[in-house]
Formats: sequence, C-alpha cells, structure tokens
Amino acid sequence: MRLSTKALSLILLMSTSAYIQANVYAGAALGFSSAASPNLASSTSSNQQYTYAANLGYDYNINQHFAGGIEGNYTNYGKTSYSSASPASSGNFKNSAIQVLITGTYLMDNGVNTFVKAGMVHEQSNLNLATGSTSISNWIPALAGGIGYRVLKNLNLYIQYQHNFGKNWANATASSTPNEPASMDSLTAGFNYLFPM
Repeated sequence: MRLSTKALSLILLMSTSAYIQANVYAGAALGFSSAASPNLASSTSSNQQYTYAANLGYDYNINQHFAGGIEGNYTNYGKTSYSSASPASSGNFKNSAIQVLITGTYLMDNGVNTFVKAGMVHEQSNLNLATGSTSISNWIPALAGGIGYRVLKNLNLYIQYQHNFGKNWANATASSTPNEPASMDSLTAGFNYLFPM
C-alpha cells in the first residue's frame, strides 16, 4: 500500500512537471498578404504580395492546457507593381515589419492548439515611383489568431491570420502619403520547432 502511494505521488509529480515547463521556439511561415495600396491613376497594378516570415519566441505552460508567452519576428509582405505610360504612375509599393507580440495558446490533449497574439509591429511602407519615392515607418498595433497541430512533440504546424492597424494608402503619391504605414492583412502557414527548457 505504501509503495502504491509513492508510485501515485511520483506519477502526479511527473505529470505536473510536464506542463509547467517553458519552451523556446523558432520557426518560419509563407503565405499571402493584402495591403491598403495606392490607387495610381492610369496605371495597371500587379499584386505580388507573397509573404514570408521568421520568428523566435518563448512560451510558459501555465498548466497542461494553457500557455502564455512573447514572440518576435520579421515579416516581408511582398510588393505591388505598377506599370503605366506615365512615369508618375510606374513603380512599386513594398511593405515589411519587425513585430513584438504577446501570445496566448490553448493546448488540447490530441495535439490541436488554438492561439491569439496581440502587440506592436514596426512596419515600413515604401512607395517607389519613377518620379520619386517615399518611405514611412512607425509602430502600429496588430492582432492575430490561428490554429495549429503538433505533428511531433517538438514540431507544431499552424495557419495564422493577422491584421496590422495601419492607414489606407489609396490616395498616396510620391509627394503625399499618410503619416503611418499601410493597413495590412495576411494569411500564412508555418511551423515552430520547440526547444524545451
């Protein structure tokens, strides 16, 4: 009886330590984005907004189902190209960002997980035209959410949607732009590899 009690105590201790551990993780993602791009007169736009990102984060498992943490990443949102007989309407519009996000994750027993992220992104919007160029960068708020699945103990695959709360650049020109980067929506698929601490 005493042995059974000790064995039960050991099992409970092991299960408790399994979910209070912290993880450092690194990963990458690919996808698509949609920016509030300039509508240049007499030009044809070509969206080439393929998005790619690299991230590094830290998670602390509050219990076996909930985790909280912080994540930093770099994201390139691609570009929109413009072609026109008028030099004033020919060029491209590019966006990228460095992000710092607070994360919250709900972990299910079958490996499925859902997550939300909120924080600030230092986004840079660059409008390059034949007649001149302009660049605006600033910190703006962002929200993200998604769903993932741990295919292996240390490997999580996920899909994520994110919105950056910037400005609408529809009426922007090389000489007149909003005072904040462009509003941005992105949908990406990626992976995180976990390094238990």
